This record gives sequence, C-alpha cells and structure tokens, in this order.
Amino acid sequence: ILTEAQLSGKHSPTETMVGTFYNSCMDESAIEKKGTTPLTPELNRINGVKTKKDLIGQVATMHRDSIPALFAFYSQPDMHNSMETIAYLDQGGITLPDRDYYIKDDAKSVETRKKYVEHVQKMFELAGDKPEVAAAEAQTVLTVETGLAQASMDRTVRRDPKTRDHKMTVAEIAAAAPNFDFTLYFAGNGSPKFTSLNVGNPDFFKQVNEQLNTVPLEDWRVYLRWRTVSGYAPVLTKVFVEEDFNFNGKYMSGQQEIEPRWKRCVKATDRSLGMALGNLYVDRTFGAEGKKRTLKMVQGIETAMRQDI
Repeated sequence: ILTEAQLSGKHSPTETMVGTFYNSCMDESAIEKKGTTPLTPELNRINGVKTKKDLIGQVATMHRDSIPALFAFYSQPDMHNSMETIAYLDQGGITLPDRDYYIKDDAKSVETRKKYVEHVQKMFELAGDKPEVAAAEAQTVLTVETGLAQASMDRTVRRDPKTRDHKMTVAEIAAAAPNFDFTLYFAGNGSPKFTSLNVGNPDFFKQVNEQLNTVPLEDWRVYLRWRTVSGYAPVLTKVFVEEDFNFNGKYMSGQQEIEPRWKRCVKATDRSLGMALGNLYVDRTFGAEGKKRTLKMVQGIETAMRQDI
C-alpha cells in the first residue's frame, strides 16, 4: 500500500487508485469530521421514494453500490454449463444470517431478535433519530425482514442444487412478480443486458410481490434506511464502527476484539478493488521471471502426465 508521499510521485493509475482508497480508509480524523454527512444523499434519496416504482429504482441503486436489500442479484457460472456465467436472482434482504433467526421461538432465537432490535434502534439513534422514533423504526425493520424470511427457502432444502435451479427468461420472472418491475431494476442496477437468468427461489419473489402491496411504503422506506445505515456502518465514525462490531462481531460471532484498523482497511481494499490490488501483488511478488519459471514447471508436469497417460 502506498503512503501519501509515494502517491505524489510517479505511479500507475492502478497504484494511485489502490493507495488513495486505502489511505482514505485509514484517515480516521477526516472520517470523524464528516460524521453522518456521507449518508445524507443516500437517505434523502430513500425519503424521496413515493411509489413502488421508486422503491424498485432505489433498490437497483443500492445494489449497484453493493448495499444488499430486498433480494439478491449476482452473477455465477451456469449450473448446466460452467463455461458460461449468467445472472442470478435469489432470496435475500434479511440482516441476520438465516431465516430461522426470525422464525424459531427457542430461547436463543428470541434473545437474538431482542438484541437485534436493540442494535437497530441504537444505529438509528446514531444516525440522528430520536429514541422513541428509533425504537418504532427498529420494530418495523424486524417486521419487514420477518416477512422476507417467511418467504425464504429453508437452508436444508437449498442444499439440493435442484431446488435452486430455475432457468427463466426476463419476461417470465417479470410476469411472475410484476411489482418488482424487473425491467426497471435491470436497467438501473448497472448490469449488462441479458434475456435469461437463473432464479434461485421463484416462490420468494411471488410472495414478496404480494408484500409489496400490503406493507406500507413508509415501512419499506424505514427498511431501506436501515439497510443503508447498516451497510455503511463499518466505514463511518467510531461510534458506528463500535456498535456494528458489538452486535455483529462480539454478540453474533463471538469475536472479543475488533481487528486493528489497518487490517480492516486492507480487507476493505481487497473487497472493493480486489482485481486491482491483485495485479499489484502479482507484479511485485511474481513478475516476468516468476511467470517464465512457473510456465516451464507447468509445461513439464503436463508433458510427464501426457507420457504417463
């Protein structure tokens, strides 16, 4: 990773991009000064959601910015042809690790939901909401996510690949769940154009399609605000980082101490700029000589295997 002094010298665009990203992550004083202002444009956009069409457009924007909400959309090798990468739609939108956290009534599940609601309330308060407002919002988030969980497939069922194998055309999934307005969504999420995709759980979209009619729009706005605050919390001010860690790291995962900031920033850089960082790593540790040596070794192994076969 480059220092500020190194950044002022002659470096490639990739070096500058990676170094700038890492240094901005490490600049705690600047982050503290900005407070919650980085959230303002995102939350204002959510507050401007007035229709279901606006809602789906906002979800597309959030997915483009890597903030998960409502459902999952990603690319993955085709189950029937690993040489082809296709689009996947799937269940999603919940914050807790699995649907059972919202549905089961054993003591641990009940405790986890209670802790979760307290965590959501604290995060809304840190974002500027009054305690009584934040408390009501936290209950709304739990209600909305419980609806998404109830529409989701059980993890044991999903272990069978056949239950997640549903090749459909864009027109077919759009007709099956018209409230999602997938034509609008695909146009706004930054993905390339395609005509077919795999839908991991078609029933999820049919059930949530009805929830989009019955759940008040204000509740959906609260839910999207939560997903935004939660998604950005690890890179906001210290109080957000600590609250996020106390619930997700300490309570949910049993992690006793948060990692040093430099480690978190390295991971953040790798997540956001993995290919760019990987290129720099390969250039530094592998190089032309390493490539030549490795190719020679691989060719030797292939020759030996070919002779044996």
